[in-house]
Amino acid sequence: MTPVQYRVVVARSEQRTEGPDDAPVTISLPLEVAIEPGFEAEVEFMRGRLKVTGPTSAIFEALRTGEATRALLRLASHP
Repeated sequence: MTPVQYRVVVARSEQRTEGPDDAPVTISLPLEVAIEPGFEAEVEFMRGRLKVTGPTSAIFEALRTGEATRALLRLASHP
């Protein structure tokens, strides 16, 4: 699987990250979206609230397997 860096934006100058800094894929969203009940990364991607960069196939793999949802929820739950 292609390395992915996940980012939850807490404030303009504060982000929580997981994954390598040089990852070819970046997936990010605001904290307030990640803490909404029933959060799913795939749904937020389709709504345009989840921002992504990198190869499309790797992005869809992270979404399809649920890894994106799990990683973003982990980041959102840690202060």
